[in-house]
Amino acid sequence: VWGWAGGLAVAAGIAALTLWIAPLGHEVPIGTATRVADKAADPRVSSYQTGIGERSAISLPDGSVATLDTDSRIQVAYSDKERRVYLLKGQALFDVAHGKAAPFEVYAKGQRITAVGTIFNVRIEGDEVRVSMVEGSVKVRPIPRPGADSGIPVKELTLSAGEAVVAEPARPLVARAVDASQIASWKGGLLVFNDTPLSEAIAEINRYTVRPIAIADAAIGKYRVSGVFKSNDPEHFSQAMTEVFPLEVTHATDGAPTLRARAD
Repeated sequence: VWGWAGGLAVAAGIAALTLWIAPLGHEVPIGTATRVADKAADPRVSSYQTGIGERSAISLPDGSVATLDTDSRIQVAYSDKERRVYLLKGQALFDVAHGKAAPFEVYAKGQRITAVGTIFNVRIEGDEVRVSMVEGSVKVRPIPRPGADSGIPVKELTLSAGEAVVAEPARPLVARAVDASQIASWKGGLLVFNDTPLSEAIAEINRYTVRPIAIADAAIGKYRVSGVFKSNDPEHFSQAMTEVFPLEVTHATDGAPTLRARAD
């Protein structure tokens, strides 16, 4: 049974319309990550990665689960005294096993996230590291760079469920409120937009496809989009935009869609 959820909000000056897009209660199946064999690597370290459009749940040695999003990579380094995961690229959701003596630590772009029995999301985007809490709490702490002034105290931030932080180099950590129910929507193959510029929504959709959506005119990207959409269907997303905005879709020779202003 298919239900439809979501909607599109049209930019100011254009009559508001609503279009129901994404199927409720339907999750795109999660596949299997590729285990990477690194030459001369520490045999105690395991590497996993997903390709574009793939998602994968990885069972860790302690019973924790790391779910990788599209085009992501982690290294897992466990010992008797520590549980370490390095997010090297992309995005991952961590469901941490309870009752373990060793701390569970995720390292990403100069940030260390420490958790005990919790669920949290970590995403690398450029120099930014976004940490979002679904359940429980974590501590986020910048790792001092080599040569940094050791006399300057490093401030640690504790996040609770429904909070997130965007960590950037040389900037203070500041928590903000988020909708915990939407943090891991990507795990089910869905993307949630809330008054998001069309250009940003398309950039997010494009992370999941080898045939990215193009915009013929930058002005198109200023439309605002709200709703829930399938991450693996750029063609459906593009066609949906033409239902509510004065746009049309053309296609490149490889089938990749381009959104452009509709000719009157």
